[in-house]
Amino acid sequence: MPDEKPAYIAADVYTVSKQFGSGVAYHPLVFKDTSGAIVLTAAQGGFTGGKAALVDQLGNAVGTIQKKGFQFGNSATYLFFDGKSNQIGQIKINAGMMGMGEKVLMQDASGATVAMASGNIAGFNFEVTDAKGQKTLAKIYRDVAKQQDQQQGPGLGGMLASLAKQAISTEMSMISGAYKIEILEKSINDMSRLFILELVVVLDEMYRPSNQGAGLGMGGLKI
Repeated sequence: MPDEKPAYIAADVYTVSKQFGSGVAYHPLVFKDTSGAIVLTAAQGGFTGGKAALVDQLGNAVGTIQKKGFQFGNSATYLFFDGKSNQIGQIKINAGMMGMGEKVLMQDASGATVAMASGNIAGFNFEVTDAKGQKTLAKIYRDVAKQQDQQQGPGLGGMLASLAKQAISTEMSMISGAYKIEILEKSINDMSRLFILELVVVLDEMYRPSNQGAGLGMGGLKI
C-alpha cells in the first residue's frame, strides 16, 4: 500500500536493548516492536565525533543525532535530523544531581519548545508531554520483565539478596538498556515519533561514563 507507514513509525510500543555479539566491542541499541522484530538500530554507521545514526531494518539511515558544541556542567544540547539530513528539532538537557531529576526541552529547528520530557536517569522513568506539560504524549521506562530475564543467577538470602538485586538491576540497566517506549498520543505525526525515538538514544548515552571519569555523564554519543 502506498500510504503504509515504515515499521519503525507504525509501532506504538517498543522495547529497547543492547544487541550483544561475541568478539564485538560495539553493541548497538535495537528497537523492537511487540512481535519482537527489530525495526530500528542505533548504529555507529561510520559516524565519529558525537554523532549517531538510526538505521531501519533495510539498512537505510532514517535519522541522525549530533551533539552541539561543548557540554557545560550538567547541560547539553543535541540536534536531531531525519534521513535526508533535514533538522527536525533539538533537545536541551539539564541533568539533576546523580541522575535524580532530568528536564529535557524538545524544540523545533527554530528553537521553539514544542514538547518536554521529565524524569530521572537513576530510575529511568520519563514522561513526554506537550510544551505546557498538560498532555502526556509518550512514556519511556525500564522494561522490568526483560531486566529480570537478564538478571538470573544464584539466590542470596535476606537483606544481602535485596541489595544485590538492586545493584544488579542498576548495572544491567546501564549495560543492556532494557527500556520500553509507549506512544500514548496516536495523533502525533511521524517526525514527532522519530523525535521521541532519537531522544531515547540520547537518554541511554547519559548512562555512560563521561570522558573525564566514571559515573553519569554526557561525554558525547559513544555508540
